[in-house]
Amino acid sequence: METRDSYVIYMEPLSAKPTKFSLLLPNGNYKIEWKDVTSGKIINTGKIKVISKYTLMQSPTSNNNDKVLKLTRTI
Repeated sequence: METRDSYVIYMEPLSAKPTKFSLLLPNGNYKIEWKDVTSGKIINTGKIKVISKYTLMQSPTSNNNDKVLKLTRTI
């Protein structure tokens, strides 16, 4: 799999509940990976297809640690 662009979003622990947010990303397919900053463990992975100007995302349910979302555009 060839990759093109990567984006990293750092989220402070606003609450233990999932937080909704929107991103402005170029259209395409992305691999997503949520990671717990404190433990370094991967919390969640998946794939999304961006077809509109703004993409609505939601952080995974986990503890109150900071999280990092990595999006990698795939070709």
